[in-house]
Amino acid sequence: MTVKSNRITVAYAYGLTDVACIHAAFDAADLPVIIGDETMCRVHPQTTLALGGMRVQVWRGDVAEAQDLLAPMAKDRPPARFRPFVSALLLAGFALLSVPCHFGPGLYLHRPVSFQPPQIGD
Repeated sequence: MTVKSNRITVAYAYGLTDVACIHAAFDAADLPVIIGDETMCRVHPQTTLALGGMRVQVWRGDVAEAQDLLAPMAKDRPPARFRPFVSALLLAGFALLSVPCHFGPGLYLHRPVSFQPPQIGD
């Protein structure tokens, strides 16, 4: 069974400052807005680019009004591009660098190492 959503993605935000401006504009216009992946990007901001940005979603009937609200915010910015190679590199680096802190330092020791104090002269 396929469920179609009534939400339409009208833009992507790449920074929490942009999200705050979007929330303020939509609240002032009394339009509901859903920012997808906002919580993830607040907890781990470095993953915003890897996820392709935070989705700015509105209901189907509000698309024209949402585009009118977002147009002044985006007029001076270059278009954002999804870069799969950069995204894969960031995700792989994040996964590889975060493994030791989750499993602890003992995971990589094959045999216990005993401490031997240095010998002092004859």
